[in-house]
Amino acid sequence: MRTGFKYPRIFCADEIGVVFQKIQESQVSITFQCSGFNCGFEWLIGDVKTGYPPLPPEILNLKDAVEFDCDNIEDNISLLAYAVALIYPDSAFAEWYHDHSEYIEIQLNPN
Repeated sequence: MRTGFKYPRIFCADEIGVVFQKIQESQVSITFQCSGFNCGFEWLIGDVKTGYPPLPPEILNLKDAVEFDCDNIEDNISLLAYAVALIYPDSAFAEWYHDHSEYIEIQLNPN
């Protein structure tokens, strides 16, 4: 088992607006949609104009390894915030994220 993997803090419902505002203030483009028929929420970092950078392996592994609920807004916003901080580590959002987040150490099974 791999240890020391950092799982992002779960933002509560009251913080969701703040997370979106901080992402917008950092001029990071995101695409977020609600889809009622398959999986509740879907998101990508980027947009049609700027393109979509690939998600870091940490995000893809995390979605597969932990109980990520795609219908839960708090899980989605928390994972989105973590991904933005990873992809844009020098952004104002990443600085804010690291100042306002606590990480939980988890263990993952190697793939």
